[in-house]
This record gives sequence, structure tokens and C-alpha cells, in this order.
Amino acid sequence: MDDEVKVKIEKYEKFLNERLKVDLERCLDLRDQVFTELGHYQELKNQIKLIKEHNLKELKSMVNLGSDVYMQAKVPDTSRIFVHLGLGFHAEFTLDEALDF
Repeated sequence: MDDEVKVKIEKYEKFLNERLKVDLERCLDLRDQVFTELGHYQELKNQIKLIKEHNLKELKSMVNLGSDVYMQAKVPDTSRIFVHLGLGFHAEFTLDEALDF
């Protein structure tokens, strides 16, 4: 093989390993974060549907405080919920509004 071709191949391999593979890993990590967030929203949607189907007026639940430490919580009025929007912001919705969100 010609030296010039070898140099070009090495240049492209370096670009592939140092740039494209790093970008691909970053994109895959971001995709995984999006899938995780979508899973949380799907779980919330299922819980809202369950509350509406059974016409629950109040609710008892176990809440994860972190590090797998749980406590029992009582929700006296299930007609409105707070949905985490991101960056520490929450919005209060009716159940129907939350399903539309």
C-alpha cells in the first residue's frame, strides 16, 4: 500500500475513534435518558387512568424518599396532581389536564 493511503487511513481511524465513537456514546446516553423519562411519564399516565377508572377520591401510597427509604403517604384529594416539568419546576394539573400533557 502506498504511504499516502496509509496516512489517510490512519487519519480516518483517528477521527472515527476520537470523534465519532465519542459522539455516538453521548447520543446513546441521551437516548437512554429520554427513554427513562418516557417510562416515568407512561407510569404516571397509567396511575392517573387507574385513579380515574376506580373513581378514587383519596389515595394511600408508599413514597421513595431516596436511597430506597420509603414512607407511607396519604393523598386526601386526588382531583389535582403536581407533575414534574424539569429543572425543579412542577405544575398543578387536573387529572384530565395531566393526561393531555
